[in-house]
Amino acid sequence: MKGYKDITPTEYEIFVREFHEKLLQQDGFEGIDVRHDVKIKGKSGNYNQIDVFWEISVAGVVQKFCVECKKWKNTVKKSDIGSFISTINDIGGARGIYVTTEGYQAGAIKLAEENQIILVEAKPVIKKHPARLEIAMTKFVNLKILFNENIDGSRRERLDNYTSSFRNGIPDLYDSVGVKLMGEDELRAYLERDETGFYSVDISDCHMRVGKELFQCDTVEYYFVVESFPELGLDGYSESAELFAKYISDNREIKHYIESYNGLI
Repeated sequence: MKGYKDITPTEYEIFVREFHEKLLQQDGFEGIDVRHDVKIKGKSGNYNQIDVFWEISVAGVVQKFCVECKKWKNTVKKSDIGSFISTINDIGGARGIYVTTEGYQAGAIKLAEENQIILVEAKPVIKKHPARLEIAMTKFVNLKILFNENIDGSRRERLDNYTSSFRNGIPDLYDSVGVKLMGEDELRAYLERDETGFYSVDISDCHMRVGKELFQCDTVEYYFVVESFPELGLDGYSESAELFAKYISDNREIKHYIESYNGLI
């Protein structure tokens, strides 16, 4: 296990970016592009480097968010906040967030509150785990599609001949006007389960097409087998991380878990 003092400033910025992206998702803001290391042209004509940046559009109004990240050994001073405020003012229409590892001096807190700068003290902790490979095999047994109407005679014969031509009886499925909804791979993924057992799944919104005729489905019944094998040890390790964030002004804390830290850097 290693602490925030063992990571680089760039790694710290990436932690903060991922943290805010997850917070936005939890608050219902999906698809927001939270970017790292962005240069934004200000009113002065100069380009301002922003560690983490995103925009949110609400009722036609665009709100910019600029995050300054500081992995420092010392507390943030008033002059540091002042410099960040100048950057925010030059960009215009932006809300500032300042994130650091070692806290803030009293003058820095006062100046930030006067200018509506959000102050956060955030410290990540990184944990190493031995690399393991878990293997599981799955298969469908006796998969059968049932229909919500009585089908007999030549129609039943045509339908049976059609379904038997597919491996394990899985055809393409369509909506009521003949638009394809799912192929074999999509249907298998839809029907997969976590445990072995018999399942019956409603697919009454789907139709099977034979020639030019659509047959409305009712349910699909099948036995699903999940066979797991002992985990295999692998060379190397994986890393996960926790980020502890304390919001200075309202004295609240948030802990965020990052499952695959290796993939961030």
